[in-house]
Amino acid sequence: MRASDQILHDDLLEASLPHLAARAAAGEWNDYFGQDAMPQHALIAVLHAEVVIANVVRKRLIQNVIDGKYDGTRADADEWAASPEGQAVLGQLVRPDRDGDR
Repeated sequence: MRASDQILHDDLLEASLPHLAARAAAGEWNDYFGQDAMPQHALIAVLHAEVVIANVVRKRLIQNVIDGKYDGTRADADEWAASPEGQAVLGQLVRPDRDGDR
């Protein structure tokens, strides 16, 4: 891999974009060896698209949280209630510590 491609590859990996890093490793955006006449502009366009996609995905995930898509289920609640932690908390609700009443 050419040095400039390696630098871009490493930065794309650091940015959690391994699919683009593989393209960089292949020299797609190399100034001299890439197929595009203006590889830097092509790379910027790809990176802009990644940002837009990431923002759409991020917004969808946020809306899913708001909509309760990831809320615990009744089975989760039952499992927690049966766990030692759940039993301890529920025990405190049923039998509150009387030390605070003194």
